[in-house]
Amino acid sequence: MRYISKINLKDFFYSLANFRIMFVFNLLLQSLVVFDAISCVIDGFILIWAIFLFKNKIFQSGTLLKINYFELLLFFILSSLATAVLHINIKFPFNFLFEIFMILYFSVCFFIFYGMHANVSKDLLEKETTCIFKVFVFFNTFLIFISFILVLIKRQIVISGNFFNSSFKYVVGIYTVTGVQRFTGLYENPNILAFCSVVSLIFIHMLFTKKEFFKKQKKIWRFVLLFLFLSLNFLALMLSDSISSFLLLTIYVILVLFGKYLSSSEKSNVRQRLKNLFVFVINTFFVIIILMFARQSLQEGASSVISNISLDGSYDPSLTDVNFGRIAYSLSDGNGRLELLKEAIEIFKKNPFFGIGTANIEYYGKLYFGGAMKFFNFHNGYVSVLACYGIIGFLPFIAFWFIMGLRLVGFLLGNVGKRDLSVFPHCVCVVLAYLVYAVSEKTMLSELNLMGVFIWLILGYAWSYRKLYLVGQSNFC
Repeated sequence: MRYISKINLKDFFYSLANFRIMFVFNLLLQSLVVFDAISCVIDGFILIWAIFLFKNKIFQSGTLLKINYFELLLFFILSSLATAVLHINIKFPFNFLFEIFMILYFSVCFFIFYGMHANVSKDLLEKETTCIFKVFVFFNTFLIFISFILVLIKRQIVISGNFFNSSFKYVVGIYTVTGVQRFTGLYENPNILAFCSVVSLIFIHMLFTKKEFFKKQKKIWRFVLLFLFLSLNFLALMLSDSISSFLLLTIYVILVLFGKYLSSSEKSNVRQRLKNLFVFVINTFFVIIILMFARQSLQEGASSVISNISLDGSYDPSLTDVNFGRIAYSLSDGNGRLELLKEAIEIFKKNPFFGIGTANIEYYGKLYFGGAMKFFNFHNGYVSVLACYGIIGFLPFIAFWFIMGLRLVGFLLGNVGKRDLSVFPHCVCVVLAYLVYAVSEKTMLSELNLMGVFIWLILGYAWSYRKLYLVGQSNFC
């Protein structure tokens, strides 16, 4: 993209925006099979770059003090450091160094992503959002397209082997266990594919709002490309059968509709407002029904196509068992999440003040539960912070998000109907939808992944738009 400066190397590495773009792109690569290990190494180099930026762009320039509510975030960082020191004897030095690595990652989320509002201008913000939205949408949609082609050629490809005495196994195409078949494509697992698809759908919506989606193409081609991009990402989401990501998209759409209701009712009388409210309720009902119907219909249709048609159109009897969805799979325990919640509560009870740290979940899981934990991650952004960093870390964390939610919603409601907010309303809808989504996935600060960084990026954009509007730079459109 033209936004990434080619003036000289120094300018590139001094740019916080370039850092954010490269970090997000690398995390997208990390979501892919095989590339996950490679991009983890790149993460190390990027975080070294982050240390350079902290020294030269955050601390020396006084940017830290300009970040709203930095005190809460700094308190969380210090409490996390205290947690690392308290458990320093566990598998030293590896777990301790990993905890320091995670604290650096937390700092990046807080001060480089959310903290972007400390030094922001209208032009740079618009350029960065357009660039990162386009990079993500185009690359992710391309990957999904290739994934569908591979599935048509061969239903499932298994890549396995050993590397430095550690075994690895990747599934490309259709992820299959007893009673479950989910589209995973080139991605590490179906949940990651689903999340990336939802992010693409949201970014496409924002690009269309900004009039930046193939803006140089003729109108007819722009709508054709819009349909293709939406269709590929939406189909991937439905076939991945991720309930959490499906819920994320559904809540986002409902919140956007609610925003349109508020906008249309701003200067209306009581009768018109009731009429608009009725329309909103009906639209919401139909959106939910349509999404649920689409999910089932697309899964059944895709199952039939892949079961009977190969790439050259011939019948292939070896693929007759394709049946997307969870046909014979019980979700009564939330796919193990209920058990993880109980284990997290037990860990919190025994380590209530400073928690155990992210690096030590496996150690304490084996210590307390005999190694019986289904996952060494709690799949809940809030519970992860509570169990890993105790009440001392959880209180400033939850207080920060409570304040963010109130201030963003309050500002949005106070400026309903104004057309010069760019994608600020969309960002607020994403934040609110994500706060629900975070209950069931590896989100917030659970681990270094795209699911976690995404919300800090969107929060940074939302807060930056809010700040620019407050200081009078309101003409975004």
